[in-house]
Amino acid sequence: MTSDFKVDETARMFEEIRPKLQDDMGAIEEEMKILGYKVLTLHPRHVSLYQSKGRLGFLVTLSNEKAKDVMNLLRSGLHYTADMEFGLHKQLAVFVITLKITGAKWAILYPVYYHTGAEWLIKDQGKRGLYTFFSTQRGDIVREVNMGNYQLYLYTRYQRKV
Repeated sequence: MTSDFKVDETARMFEEIRPKLQDDMGAIEEEMKILGYKVLTLHPRHVSLYQSKGRLGFLVTLSNEKAKDVMNLLRSGLHYTADMEFGLHKQLAVFVITLKITGAKWAILYPVYYHTGAEWLIKDQGKRGLYTFFSTQRGDIVREVNMGNYQLYLYTRYQRKV
């Protein structure tokens, strides 16, 4: 969906912010624990924009063990809410997602990100909502989650108006 250059540049920018992002995710995790949630924090091996069955979202590649944990927590019938925090680093739009499974008092915390040059794709293809597709390292999709309105994930929405 994006050129190899942008994929490499996106990965490089993500590595630049990884330590700060992990600190921020640690703070969110502590907040959730104070609210009484058990927290599964994910550190994906890879995140990319992905389309499946006409839906656009983030492909979040996890170890097989973490993918199994996600699959077990997001069993059919459980209701969740999605919260999000936004950050911008150079040309990298980063969102930390918190899926709160209220009935079970669990939260799943993970980052998604994209190169700002791909925002047009989200505007064009995200009109049916934006999703997270949780995947194993082999590429098997184990679960998909609707993250809500695509407009919430447009980095330009958060830029200061001058």
